[in-house]
Amino acid sequence: LGVTSAIGTGTAAFFESLLAARSGIRLFDITFPTGDESVLGAPVEFDAEAHFSRARLLTMDRVSQMALVAVREAMAQAGLGSPEAWPSAMAPERFGVCMGTGNGGAGATDLAYTALLVQKAARLRPMTVVLGMNNAIAAHAAMEFGLKGPSSTISNACASSANAIGEAFRQIRHGYADVMLAGGAEAPLHRGSVKAWQAMQTL
Repeated sequence: LGVTSAIGTGTAAFFESLLAARSGIRLFDITFPTGDESVLGAPVEFDAEAHFSRARLLTMDRVSQMALVAVREAMAQAGLGSPEAWPSAMAPERFGVCMGTGNGGAGATDLAYTALLVQKAARLRPMTVVLGMNNAIAAHAAMEFGLKGPSSTISNACASSANAIGEAFRQIRHGYADVMLAGGAEAPLHRGSVKAWQAMQTL
């Protein structure tokens, strides 16, 4: 298991918060073109530079950063933190990944549209497409640990991650993989997404 959340990063901190009935929901400020607003949400206190080099961060949206920290914990808990620790019979080609996300790297997309439409930028960051792709979470996990089995991304709104776990199970049951890394991530607390959910009166 691995977790990065508004009530703790790491399974121990997360579980302690659950037992204490702590809520991660609070008011926080977002700067919109029309001014600052306080909105309700569950922001994650997360220092990406404590986990990744600045060069690596150029290729990762916040959703991938938080996901990969959780993935590292899960792999370490399973005793699979490095290929050298894998059982000799475990082949990378039989080790897959299935991740769920509704919005993927929507923060990077939001920044790109802001640069293009508000700041009138002539060109966007070269990594914009890579940052915004929904499959980036699964791709980063597979690249970090050399997983060469089935790799897929499920995007079914709020059911995405649960669906991904079920799909990972099916990959094993039907013989496509021996081991699957499964889960999901979301990082939707950026301007466009917050305004969209507010417009639906659901945030």
